[in-house]
Amino acid sequence: MTNSSFSVRGRCAIVAIKGEREIATLRHQLDHLGMSLVLSDVTAARDQGDTGDVVIVDIDVIPNDVADLAAWTAGLPVIALVGVETPS
Repeated sequence: MTNSSFSVRGRCAIVAIKGEREIATLRHQLDHLGMSLVLSDVTAARDQGDTGDVVIVDIDVIPNDVADLAAWTAGLPVIALVGVETPS
């Protein structure tokens, strides 16, 4: 087996999901990987100059400003989450 130098530590994920519980769960998992998050209030994040390395989108709750998100994140890899509701 070969050793890979691929790492996500220090990378940033632009996250377009709704629900504080789901965001907290995702933040916890990404923290373990050494990644930070930018929550996608797309207009505010873009105006602040926040950029990311990957986009994570909950396809069950696509943001209203999806066209802005798509234009702003063009060329970035996208991870689509399906059924991200955490159990109660």
